[in-house]
Amino acid sequence: MNALTKIAAVTAFAVMGSLQARAGDTVKITIPRHSQMTPVQRLNREGVEAVKQHQYEKAATLFYKAYLFDPGDPFTLNNLGYISELDGNLERANKFYALASEQIGRASCR
Repeated sequence: MNALTKIAAVTAFAVMGSLQARAGDTVKITIPRHSQMTPVQRLNREGVEAVKQHQYEKAATLFYKAYLFDPGDPFTLNNLGYISELDGNLERANKFYALASEQIGRASCR
């Protein structure tokens, strides 16, 4: 028997064994419900919609409100960077992007 045939035989045996063991069992699959958005998520989503409609002042206001709720939210910081960039304030945009990057880095270290 070559290696591929051995692997196929072992896999088939394992599948048949698991099917026999579970023949009488009932499988229940739970699907999680949609959770409510946090105020920060809601404000960011509304801000993105405002940007899509070219309502940049409204978007900036929504992003700053989100920032007041959670100054460490990387999505909010990134959105504030984008709005600052659109306003031509590249120094401020870079600061927001750097803060967002730091928050993402901190989250990956946890």
